[in-house]
Amino acid sequence: MKNRFVSVKNHEGLLRDNTTGAIINKDKSGYESYMANRERLANEKEKIKNLENNVEELKTDISDIKSLLLKFIEDKTN
Repeated sequence: MKNRFVSVKNHEGLLRDNTTGAIINKDKSGYESYMANRERLANEKEKIKNLENNVEELKTDISDIKSLLLKFIEDKTN
């Protein structure tokens, strides 16, 4: 009888299930490291998106202030 699991050539830590053809990762620490890195990247992406939104809000606020100042100056000169 053939072994159910065989190592995947050139991929240490991976096994192929001969019954289903599925690839199984037996490197738990590598997987946990991957998941932690994936979560960190997702958090960084969200943080960047929030910063971009804040910058857009600040640009709008500055534009509003500029408009008010110009109107104030115009009203003072007339």
